[in-house]
Amino acid sequence: MNILLIGPPGVGKGTQATNIVDKYELTYVTTGNLLRKEAKSSSELGKQISNIISNGDLVPDAIVEKLIKNEVNKAQKGILFDGYPRNIVQVNTLQNMLMQSDRILDVVINMSLNDEDLIKRISGRYVCASCSAVYNKYFVKPKINGICDYCASSNFITRADDNEDVIRRRLEIFHNENDAIVNYYRSRGVLVDIDCDGSVNEISNKISTVIDSLQVEI
Repeated sequence: MNILLIGPPGVGKGTQATNIVDKYELTYVTTGNLLRKEAKSSSELGKQISNIISNGDLVPDAIVEKLIKNEVNKAQKGILFDGYPRNIVQVNTLQNMLMQSDRILDVVINMSLNDEDLIKRISGRYVCASCSAVYNKYFVKPKINGICDYCASSNFITRADDNEDVIRRRLEIFHNENDAIVNYYRSRGVLVDIDCDGSVNEISNKISTVIDSLQVEI
């Protein structure tokens, strides 16, 4: 069983991906993790990636594709893809990778939420500087105002790019690229829309229903 998870920043893909991987025992293939892992290694590719990231540049598609392909080829079980593909060119690249390893995408789960709610989710985020616990001034506040629930620190930080102007730009770029991906997979009958207006558990239950029905069909 091979699954692709797509959705805008702030929709909760990372949280749901972790749940899916644990519950269905899938190999988790996510671009960010692969790049960070390789950058920490002593390989020549790792040094190259580290230099690119340090300079604030985007890692070229060819490098990302190489890392993804390595994971696909060595995976012994089903795969959950998260963060790749990001554009229609990468969609075609992924299709070729899967064909070469005798795999198909069984379902593409499209997690969606309206932009205004996404902006509130992202712009409201702040993190404990001591233990990295994540909070949100709109949705998830500490039990005691100003005190971290986990380490009792009162030192919190906010990411510089978690402001409304930057978020709106990120969402605009996302929609421009993602609409083509959604249309591609919808036309092939493998895309399922999940409305992410709800709690983590509610969304997880929706996704599980989709995957469980898929397993029955298989």
